[in-house]
Amino acid sequence: MPRKEPGCAWGVLLTLCSLSAAQPRERQGYLIAAPSVFRPGVEEAISVTIFNCVKETTVQIQLVVKGETVSRGHGTVLDKGTIKLKVPSGLRGQAHLKVWGNRHLAEEGYIFHNYTTVTIDSKGSSVFIQTDKPVYKPKQKVLINLFMVTSDLRPVNDRIEAYVVDPRGSRMIEWSNLKPFCCGIVNMSFPLSDQPVFGEWLIFAEMQGHTYNKSFEVQKYGELYPNQL
Repeated sequence: MPRKEPGCAWGVLLTLCSLSAAQPRERQGYLIAAPSVFRPGVEEAISVTIFNCVKETTVQIQLVVKGETVSRGHGTVLDKGTIKLKVPSGLRGQAHLKVWGNRHLAEEGYIFHNYTTVTIDSKGSSVFIQTDKPVYKPKQKVLINLFMVTSDLRPVNDRIEAYVVDPRGSRMIEWSNLKPFCCGIVNMSFPLSDQPVFGEWLIFAEMQGHTYNKSFEVQKYGELYPNQL
């Protein structure tokens, strides 16, 4: 049967965990780590760890406000994985973060259920992502600016991670431990190959446990972007 456990630690991250001695030599359990404060309009990252699990576990996550589910995320985890949860804009106050492992009992893997209370607050730092243009062609260079500011638009000089994903979901380039050169601004660039995957590409930036993203298009020569028609 699913077990409901209290939160095990508080801090920058909220953690939900359970360990059971179902087998004498192997302790089976799970650890869920999530930000204690969620940001409206931001895609939050929930870390899921399943201990000593021999089969994949289907993990479902819900954000519930006043009894209404406002966001859902899901994925399969064998040992450790991350599930993204997009927080709708305009929310504020308390919410329940609910997590299921193999909610449908017919599924294989470790079974659990847990929840905790999180705060949705617009205060804090934000990252704005800008490209030099919305559409690129093969062999062109993509110029990216990251602007990191507080809620009152003061610059933030924290370190940040960033990466770019093509339309097939492949991570094409990544930058780690980036530091603003001035006023909360980070500049990056990368060249497209002569045969890139055409379609919508995504830039992701991660700071203080929050994930931000922006898209741009890569098109063949001769194609027109809708705004160019």
